[in-house]
Amino acid sequence: MNRLKYSKGVLLVLIFVFLIFGVPILINECYKANIGYITLWGAADVLSYYGTLLGAAVAIFTLAVTIIFSRKQIIYEADLHQRQEKWNNIEKIINRALEDMHPLKMQQIMADAAENSKPEIFIIRLQMYEATARSSVDKVKLSVQAEEYEEIGAFIDEIEDAVKKFCEIKANYFELMQETMADSLCVQAVKNENADNALTSVCAISVCRDLMERENEIQAKLAKVYKMEYCQLLLHKKETFGKINMQIWEKAEKKLYF
Repeated sequence: MNRLKYSKGVLLVLIFVFLIFGVPILINECYKANIGYITLWGAADVLSYYGTLLGAAVAIFTLAVTIIFSRKQIIYEADLHQRQEKWNNIEKIINRALEDMHPLKMQQIMADAAENSKPEIFIIRLQMYEATARSSVDKVKLSVQAEEYEEIGAFIDEIEDAVKKFCEIKANYFELMQETMADSLCVQAVKNENADNALTSVCAISVCRDLMERENEIQAKLAKVYKMEYCQLLLHKKETFGKINMQIWEKAEKKLYF
C-alpha cells in the first residue's frame, strides 16, 4: 500500500515537472524548426495561451482540492465526535459498574452491622450488593456491540471474573452473618436456661472470639482481593481506554487521506 502511494506521488511530480518545464520547451523546439504546419501566431503567443490554460487548470485544481479537503474535514470531525461520544458513554457505564462492585462496600456493611442489633437487615444488604454488582456487568455487556467487543472484550471478562471473586467474599460474609444470628440465639438460650451468669459470659466470650477470628480471616481476604483485583481493574481500565482513544484519533485521521 505504501509502495503504491509512493509510485503515485512520483508520477504526479513527473507530470507536474513536464507541464511546467517540458511543454514550454517542446513548444519552443517546434517553432525553432519552422517546419510542418505554419501558424499565424508565434511561439510567444502559444506560450501565453498555454500559460493561461495552465493557470486556469491550477485554479480549478486548487478549488477542487479545497472542496474535497473541506468535505473530508467535515467527515473527520463528525466521525471523531461520534466515536468519542460512543466510547464516553461506554466508559461512564463501566465507571458506574466499578463503583457498584467496589469490594470495600462489604466492609462498610459489616461495620454498620457491628453497630446495629438487627443483622438480618445487613444480610439483605449483602444480597443487594451481589445483585447490583452482577447486573452492572450485564449493563456493560449490553452497552457494547460486537465490533466494540473486540477492543474491550478482554477487559469486560476481567471485570466479570473480579465480580465472581468479590461475590465469593460476599458469601463468606453472608455465612458469618448467619452464624452471628444463630450464635446470638444460642447465647440467649444458655442465658435463659442457666441462672449462672458466669457460664453465660464464658459462652458469649467463646462465641465472640470465634466470630472475630472468622471475620479477621475474611477481612484479610477482602484486602487482598481489593489490592490484587480491584486496583488492577482501575489500572487496566485506564490503559484500555488510553489505547482506544489513540485508535479513535487514528481511524478518524484516515478520513483526511486523499
